[in-house]
Amino acid sequence: MEQSNPNIIITYTNIAEIHKQRSEFTDALNNYKKVLALQRKYSNDPLEIANTLSSIGYVKHQQGDYAGALEDNQECLRIRRENKGDNDEDVAQTLTHISLVLIKMDSSKMALELLSEAYRIRKFLDNPGQMQSEAFILYNIALILQHQGSHERALRFYLETARVECEALGEGHRDLSITKFNIAQCFYSLGDLDLAVEHFYEALAIEQSHFGQNHPTCARTLNEIGNIELQRGNISGMMKCYSEALAIYRDNDIRDEQLVVFGRNLWCFEVVYPPSAGAA
Repeated sequence: MEQSNPNIIITYTNIAEIHKQRSEFTDALNNYKKVLALQRKYSNDPLEIANTLSSIGYVKHQQGDYAGALEDNQECLRIRRENKGDNDEDVAQTLTHISLVLIKMDSSKMALELLSEAYRIRKFLDNPGQMQSEAFILYNIALILQHQGSHERALRFYLETARVECEALGEGHRDLSITKFNIAQCFYSLGDLDLAVEHFYEALAIEQSHFGQNHPTCARTLNEIGNIELQRGNISGMMKCYSEALAIYRDNDIRDEQLVVFGRNLWCFEVVYPPSAGAA
């Protein structure tokens, strides 16, 4: 029968992957569903089914169907644990995927538990080739703790994230600037303005190298440094940072109101997780 031909499954999988890479998620999902139906009918390999469930979960996540993504990833996790045990790379990956869905569903406590388990597995396996995935997990643990107001614990995880990112990605990588920025925020929340401004400057150096000196991201960091200089009573340093930030905003046709002076408002830095990091 043609439907039982393994080549049909491979073809549908390849088509689904192409659609996924193009962010054509509806077409990707339809083809992954065809693959899953054929695998369940003809395949004796549960791990292949788990792989397809993982892909379906990813697509549903991108579509905003978090309940559906959670269900498919949980089924994937069950299969992988039954067939590969608890201390497995793919199990850690699935736990991470589930945690990202839970974050979207405002279940940060459960997400934190799963990320901690994924990190434990990564450390147990001690695979140098997976250091970027380790940094990804550490970063998201820190981010949850920061949002919960646990700045001291978040800082420990951010510092470890930075160490791993330096080793895995290099000192000039974009992801490291995001981590440095959040480290600075934690130091600021803990009242250590000197270390806060030090890490904001380290983030700024990477941002300027990566984006160029006239990018709004650099203006945002200069704005933060200016606010700290204002609190420290360094008026000349404050005015220098504010002036540079304002010039960047104007060069990029951004309203002057984007410059936020300490005491009037708080800056909101909306990054869920490092955009260039692989999802474990």
